[in-house]
Amino acid sequence: MIGRRGLGFLGLLSAIAGMSIAGSALAQPIVGVPHDWQMGFPPSYTPLMERLASLHDLLLVIISLICLFVLTLLIYAVMRFHVARNPTPTTTTHNTVLEIAWTVIPILILVVIAIPSFRLLYYGDKAADAAMTIKVIGRQWYW
Repeated sequence: MIGRRGLGFLGLLSAIAGMSIAGSALAQPIVGVPHDWQMGFPPSYTPLMERLASLHDLLLVIISLICLFVLTLLIYAVMRFHVARNPTPTTTTHNTVLEIAWTVIPILILVVIAIPSFRLLYYGDKAADAAMTIKVIGRQWYW
């Protein structure tokens, strides 16, 4: 025979078990809907979105490399040219190789970004067997 205290304890255990089962059922993701702490895009349904996600991943790598490079240069400059290590600054002003490099390298980076993005724009502009076409006209001051 189970006493009152035993029934309360069994009831509490069953409630906790029921909540954990219900919680795991509620945690099942719904496809195509953003979720908390989700990384990346949801699964793509069109080839255009797959290409867009690929371009996004490429840009993420490029931006991460640029940030790492700038951080490395910043730390190097702080350590190398600290006032305690370098009490008398140099009077060198024009370094032609450096000026050409910091002009050409960003141009090359922008070309690397532009080529796949123009391909994506061209690919997205073609509508093969479109079921519906919408023409949208925007006018600036027609509120």
